[in-house]
Amino acid sequence: MLMQSVPEIPFDSVPNFFKLPPDLHFGEASGVAVNSKGHVFVYNRGNTTGPAYAATASQILEFGPDGKYIREVGKNLYAMVVCAHRAGRPRTTISGPSTKART
Repeated sequence: MLMQSVPEIPFDSVPNFFKLPPDLHFGEASGVAVNSKGHVFVYNRGNTTGPAYAATASQILEFGPDGKYIREVGKNLYAMVVCAHRAGRPRTTISGPSTKART
């Protein structure tokens, strides 16, 4: 068996990139996506209000290309996200067991 080396993936680290409102905090971020406009969507388990509570409460937060907070997508609707994808369009489709949202 021939072992291959693991390729190094280049990246730039930008400390404090995301600018959150004072009353909003990141919890466990388990998914990140970027659309064709450069907007960043973060699937985050940090919300403690709405129909899901504690570790199951989730948010999808949208940020501009500069990291500035834009909005929460589908506020208080998500307990789990199954899929977030963009099929060649500037639209992001987010599907979950409790709702579907399009941005």
